[in-house]
Amino acid sequence: MKKRPLKILTAGGGSGGHVTPISAVITELRTLSPGSRIYLWTDFKFYASAKKLIDSRSRGVKISRIFAGKFRRYSGFTAADYLKNPLIILLNFRDLFLIFLGFIQSFIKLIILRPDIIFLKGGYVCLPVGVVARMFNIPFVIHDSDTVPGLTNRFLSGYATRIATGMPLENYNYPESKARYTGIPTAQAFTPVGLKTRRELKTSLGFNSAKPLVFITGGGLGAKRINESAIHQLEHLLPITSIALVTGTEHFDEIKSSLDTTKHPDFKIFAFLSGNYVDHLQAADIVVARAGATAIIELANAAKPAIIIPNAQLPGRHQVKNADFLKRHNAAVIVPDELIANDPAALTRAVKKLLDDPERRSRLSSQIHTLARPDSATQVAQLVLDTIRR
Repeated sequence: MKKRPLKILTAGGGSGGHVTPISAVITELRTLSPGSRIYLWTDFKFYASAKKLIDSRSRGVKISRIFAGKFRRYSGFTAADYLKNPLIILLNFRDLFLIFLGFIQSFIKLIILRPDIIFLKGGYVCLPVGVVARMFNIPFVIHDSDTVPGLTNRFLSGYATRIATGMPLENYNYPESKARYTGIPTAQAFTPVGLKTRRELKTSLGFNSAKPLVFITGGGLGAKRINESAIHQLEHLLPITSIALVTGTEHFDEIKSSLDTTKHPDFKIFAFLSGNYVDHLQAADIVVARAGATAIIELANAAKPAIIIPNAQLPGRHQVKNADFLKRHNAAVIVPDELIANDPAALTRAVKKLLDDPERRSRLSSQIHTLARPDSATQVAQLVLDTIRR
């Protein structure tokens, strides 16, 4: 009797840091389990970006939207701070309703789909999916990228069948009996390239091959402070380097309308990169990025000298702790977020200092590459399949 194809559901959203690893895992699942039917559920807000990214790397995946609510917490905020910002409280109450809708939607959709296994990468969209999966006794695997577990994963960890972690297990309080250090899944394309290839990539992307290229990105959602600092310093940066800036979809139109990019042939602006993101990263001589765990591992796999600007306001200060991890390993230049907020020229100084020191760039490249785990996607995909067979 012919076996029916496996049904594998993946879920994650809110940012590219949750969806790009899913794409890498899907690629490996298709290799390890040909014929499996693979699905992705993501939140409404990130759906367009998620679909663009998945379609560019993993065609044939059925993508659906799930209502998700965000519980807004900010590092350093007191009760008085929240009272001074009543919109935050109102948005949290609104999102409680969205979470309720997400539970109802997940309940109905899981009754219909009945997957064999669920892989939850992270983001608030995973909360209702994981809870309802537990109700139906559907096994699920969660993955935590950051050194500080997110609120959703902390809640779901008690119900998860297996837990994969992006950092060594000593950074977590998960039971060792079901946790495994796999690293963070990334596409196999994230590899180091030499000077000749970098120059060829610059030419193919429309940049001057003889000029350094700085790739600036705040991730799939963008980073307002990094965007503002880069735009504020364009006249100081462009004489010394070409710039590729990924603004995030929310900030793109405003920034695009305020600039005449025809006056700056060495400056290109993007809302979001999917298909040729890897090309831009590999073409760059320096990358400026947030301290999201997925961004860090992509830089590590590609051995890129980087200037990291952690977002200090996120819950648990997890980006600050990720940046501290890099600093301890001498693997990146760390520039505090509040510094560029008060002094946008700090970004220019950091870029110029690194451009003027090729030996330091080489050291940073070597050190961050020691953190690479290029087989992470394969490890996670195998863990997912092994969980079905338990």
